[in-house]
Amino acid sequence: MSWTESHGFSMFGQYNLTLLDVDKAWLNITNLADRTLWVYELSKDCFGCPYTLCRDEDQVPFQVQPGASLQFTASTKFATKYRLEERGDPETILENDTGNLYCKTETNMGEFGVYELLVENKECKFQTLLEPVSIYLPFLIPFFFYLCLGIAVFILNKYKSAICNAIGLGKKSTRTENPLGVSVNSESNKSEPAIPSPPRQRLRSLDTFRGICIVIMIFVNDGGAGYYFLEHATWDGLYVADLVFPWFLWIMGVCIPVSIKSQVKRNTPKLTILRRIIIRSLKLIAIGVILNSKGGPIEFNKLRLPGVLQRFGICYFVAATSVLICANKDFVNNRKAVCTRDQ
Repeated sequence: MSWTESHGFSMFGQYNLTLLDVDKAWLNITNLADRTLWVYELSKDCFGCPYTLCRDEDQVPFQVQPGASLQFTASTKFATKYRLEERGDPETILENDTGNLYCKTETNMGEFGVYELLVENKECKFQTLLEPVSIYLPFLIPFFFYLCLGIAVFILNKYKSAICNAIGLGKKSTRTENPLGVSVNSESNKSEPAIPSPPRQRLRSLDTFRGICIVIMIFVNDGGAGYYFLEHATWDGLYVADLVFPWFLWIMGVCIPVSIKSQVKRNTPKLTILRRIIIRSLKLIAIGVILNSKGGPIEFNKLRLPGVLQRFGICYFVAATSVLICANKDFVNNRKAVCTRDQ
């Protein structure tokens, strides 16, 4: 538990907060009814799933005797529905099955919080005993740090001359006096350097967007730092991680016509361009298959051929070939495009 996600104390009553993992909270169920009840739960992330009987690490079902309490660590990653049943023999219960239902409730608990569920008179009353911590603070601190750093760099670059002049670091004059008393610029004696050719312009907005996608992809591949929106949706929903693949496809689609236009403008034969397209597509597919086969010896009948890079390769081949076929004089002489990278 880091300092950004700590309450500042390890114990809250009888609850040991140091035993909580990421996306966990303490939940206490107090049974004030006159009968034994069994605890069922359903995560809202599981769309259309039935309620499942809660069990501990030893696979013992959660049951609460009359007048007793039950404490356990509950998941806070998604909102959870709880229902108390008068029977605990079915392992799963459908949403519309109310034959043995005593009460039910829906909770939206926070990380490292302490909560209580009071069961009495056919009602489930949920209350917060200890407020949760802010799970977004470790995410916001570096975000605002780099945001402020970027603003500072932008200001320094934009007003660099004014700042240097204000603190006395302005450029000194290079004019000197010769023996005849005539002021001469020392730089005039130097030979004029050759004017370099202007660098190829890049589409900075596309490069920036590509960099953002790469950063998000790294977070997703490394577990998303525990944030659910940096992971793929289990079944129903759309999170940031689900957008990375179509974003990269969109970037590739923007680059294809620009690159092909640049090659056609240089009078590169279309067969040569087509050969490059085929080679790049095959490379993407081959790398994808290799990545799917990593981890040791595999059985070819169980080798998974589809994959992210394989789809990139197929989409690139179809799109690039279509653009190449449609490329003509009007396509090349159209409004000057800003090249990002030649293939």
